[in-house]
Amino acid sequence: MSAQDWHSWLEQLEQTQQAVRAASPQEAGKEADRCLLGAQAATRKAAEAIGAACSTDPEGGERRTIRNTLNARINEVPRRDRTKMHAQNVNIWRQHLDSIDEKEEALADALEVLQEARAARQEAESQLSQVQKQQPKASHSALDAIASEIQEAEGEQDRIQNALASMGDDDGAARLAEQEAEEARAKLDDLEASAALGSQDDEGQKAASTALARARKKAEQARQDAQRQESAQRGLERRLAEVSDRVDSLQKVHDAVAERVYMADLEKAERRLMDILQGAELQDALASINGIREKLTPVMDGSFGRAELEVKMPVFYALADANRWSQEKIELQ
Repeated sequence: MSAQDWHSWLEQLEQTQQAVRAASPQEAGKEADRCLLGAQAATRKAAEAIGAACSTDPEGGERRTIRNTLNARINEVPRRDRTKMHAQNVNIWRQHLDSIDEKEEALADALEVLQEARAARQEAESQLSQVQKQQPKASHSALDAIASEIQEAEGEQDRIQNALASMGDDDGAARLAEQEAEEARAKLDDLEASAALGSQDDEGQKAASTALARARKKAEQARQDAQRQESAQRGLERRLAEVSDRVDSLQKVHDAVAERVYMADLEKAERRLMDILQGAELQDALASINGIREKLTPVMDGSFGRAELEVKMPVFYALADANRWSQEKIELQ
């Protein structure tokens, strides 16, 4: 896989990761919780108004029951048969009914939004999983190939920078040539003025005219050279920006591949250390030492004691169960 393959995959990975973060249902969940509290509060107030029992946090079934009871209480006495007191109660109950309906409608809308947000999050996570499965193979050979591309791009970057640094100040040369042309023109003007006053100098005028033509030609050439260099400088600066962007892009790709390659290497190294510490060879070595010590104890005066080994584990970073073993103590005897 080339650096371009990795670059394309990393861009796709970043896009899908951003989509997962953007599809968080957290805010929709908070709104649904707020609407639920509102519906429960409206139900409790309605239950209190009609003297019905109600739990602290009534669920959907209990809320529907209280609403139905409230609605039945409102409609149990025809309007023409209502006393003034009963009519006043009905007005209060109807306000509670309207409040319940309003809160329940808001809750239903919030739950629908939450469901959509969860579905969007699930879809985004599914797409992320698919992209992760398409990761190019991270290997030392891929890492070396990308490093080679970086070196090549940096070489081009150096060549462009050297070319820019070697460019002289053609604007200065053009200004100097213009100044020389202006001086030649001023000399010719002075001779022409003298001729107009009767002091004719044909040879001097001819020489001044020739010098002016030569100076103008030189100034024009200097201007053209300055324009060509300015054009070349713009082109080189544009190429330098492109190459610098490529170097930065390649370095990011290199770092991403290096992280995966070296973490895989680290996992193997950490696993090897665990295999050694938990392996039979170390246990057999301790058992052999202790067996010999037991044989020496009756032969020599005094006990050698048992050989024991206590190891404080380092912090692990790549093991699947790194948290379990990091800085734990292992005792072998």
